[in-house]
Amino acid sequence: MLELAGRYLPWLRYLPFPRMRQIAKARRTIVTEATKLVRHKEAQTHAGKDILSLMIGENRKSQDEKLAEMELVDQVMTFLLAGHETTSTAVCLFQTS
Repeated sequence: MLELAGRYLPWLRYLPFPRMRQIAKARRTIVTEATKLVRHKEAQTHAGKDILSLMIGENRKSQDEKLAEMELVDQVMTFLLAGHETTSTAVCLFQTS
């Protein structure tokens, strides 16, 4: 209910409701872990075969259009969401069959 109200009254997101604090804490945790992952992958000298390593490898090659660290972190969060949605859909389809 609070998330829905926050869409129409954005200032509600900044009030210290317990649910809002939980969401903010979860987001900070995900951003922290995603930043660690990006930095770890950037420190590697050889490119792996995962999508994040490929993006970082292309980032190293490009002189003009490099992704900032926060953009890479945002991409990790997108991968996380996409993987969650794909898995939950597959599980629901499997259970109903």
